[in-house]
Amino acid sequence: MKTATHYQHLKCTNDTNGNPRRVFVLYDAAGNIAQAIDEGYGGKPESCRGLIELPSYNIAPAERRDLLKAYRAA
Repeated sequence: MKTATHYQHLKCTNDTNGNPRRVFVLYDAAGNIAQAIDEGYGGKPESCRGLIELPSYNIAPAERRDLLKAYRAA
């Protein structure tokens, strides 16, 4: 995994059952996506500690799904 230096909290509307759909995206120093982490009910993941926080914003559910599919940690 690339070494992350920044993170961003991206938010969607809740699903039809009321479950949250949010993702933390970690970026390397060059601005490339290093990892995407599904928030679920866990809140901010430990891997975000000590990183620079970028502004949060809202995204479409399909964008969240695509980020997690492409960059979720194995």
